[in-house]
Amino acid sequence: MNRTKLIIDRCAAFTIAFVMMMPDLMATVRVVVEQPWNKPMNLERSSSPKTAPRAESFAAFRKNELSAPVSEAFEVQLLDEHVAYLNNHPEDALNKPNDDVYRVDLSSDPTQNVAVRFSAQGGTLGITVNGEHYLPVAGQEVVIAKELLREGTNTLLFSATSSLPTSVNRVEVRPSNKAASRELVLSSASSADFSVLEVNAGLAFALDRGQTAAIPVSLTNVTRGATAYRSLDRKEYVRVRIGVNGTLGVSKLREARVMYFDYPSRSWKEARVHAVDHAAFSLEAEVPGGTDYFAALIKSPEMPEAAAFMPTAISDLEPKSPAEGISLI
Repeated sequence: MNRTKLIIDRCAAFTIAFVMMMPDLMATVRVVVEQPWNKPMNLERSSSPKTAPRAESFAAFRKNELSAPVSEAFEVQLLDEHVAYLNNHPEDALNKPNDDVYRVDLSSDPTQNVAVRFSAQGGTLGITVNGEHYLPVAGQEVVIAKELLREGTNTLLFSATSSLPTSVNRVEVRPSNKAASRELVLSSASSADFSVLEVNAGLAFALDRGQTAAIPVSLTNVTRGATAYRSLDRKEYVRVRIGVNGTLGVSKLREARVMYFDYPSRSWKEARVHAVDHAAFSLEAEVPGGTDYFAALIKSPEMPEAAAFMPTAISDLEPKSPAEGISLI
């Protein structure tokens, strides 16, 4: 009996031992069959909590670095190549503003400021951006804030702030990460001297000689209170009232005209005067909105200043010999 029980206990022990060793035996058989020592090693780097965020942020930085210029960058192109002559420069004796305006094209809404570099000889300068924002220039570069620019065509009007004849050439434009140049806050226009006769009219400013387009020698400025005035009312046409110098005299007041600066043609154009107020010494005219205006007298060819640049047809004729007028019978 005892012998039989002993055999049964031993068999149970071997069975239990075999069951417990079965996983190890199976693993051993699998290793022998697969022979991993004959295969190349494939080690994976484990990312510890300290290094994983760094690798992640670096990958994100690389992604932004590569993708940002494609999605956000914009192209800036200068559409004009000429020299601007200011302040009765010898190369522009008539002091016309045609060459003082440069056009800049932006391919999309700007995501950076735009630097404007140029070479200037003569006096100090100012730049008016899109007929509205005025930036004094220190040196030969100005950085325009992206908020002052727009997609498509933008205008840069160079003006001389000193009395010296000045020239501007080699103008270049490009996107820039530099801080924007300071915009000068213009003086508000006195309603007694200038006003826009519209409901909810925009702001109006009084301009000094260096803050507006050059005035040709063929025009005598008779504006009261400022060199010119600027309206920010962007309507197609607005009615304005502009004061005229009281020293002009009543007889000359009716000869005064209202001029407005036309950016597409880069020239001053005459507006139609609707009313003349002799008591207030002012003119009312209908003009395009969102530009500069002044009151002027148009010089006649008989005036010495204009005659010097307007030769008559008679002065171009060659004198004839007296003998040519004698006919023989």
